[in-house]
Parts: sequence; C-alpha cells; structure tokens
Amino acid sequence: MERDYWNYKSFCLYLQVTPDVYFQKDLRLDSLYTVEIIIALEEEFKLEIPIKEVDKTDTCFLAIEYIHNHPMAS
Repeated sequence: MERDYWNYKSFCLYLQVTPDVYFQKDLRLDSLYTVEIIIALEEEFKLEIPIKEVDKTDTCFLAIEYIHNHPMAS
C-alpha cells in the first residue's frame, strides 16, 4: 500500500496538483466527476468511503491522507 500511496502522490505532482487544491473549486470538477474519483479510489484501494467522509475529502491531500489512514485500505 505504501507504494500505491506514493504513486498517487506522484501522479498529483505530475499534474501540478498541489495537496491543497480543491477538486471542485480549483480543478473545476463537477460533482459527478468528483464522485467518479471517489469510486475509483474505493475500487483501487478496496475500501468504502462513507458519504459523510466524501464531503471532507475535497482536496488531493485529504483524499491521500484518508486512504493512508484507513485500516481496510490495501
């Protein structure tokens, strides 16, 4: 999992997405695309992100941090 964590972090840096960039506000992603990102993360790391947490993971850093700290992430 540590390798995947760094792969996602590197991907964000490659796109010049800093950790504090908001998916919707800064990247101008609509809510549907944001949901697609969350679903992709859930599938990739085999975990479920509750709706209440989705609203809190609105930056690249928060998404990475949530996955990194999730006990079921693989």
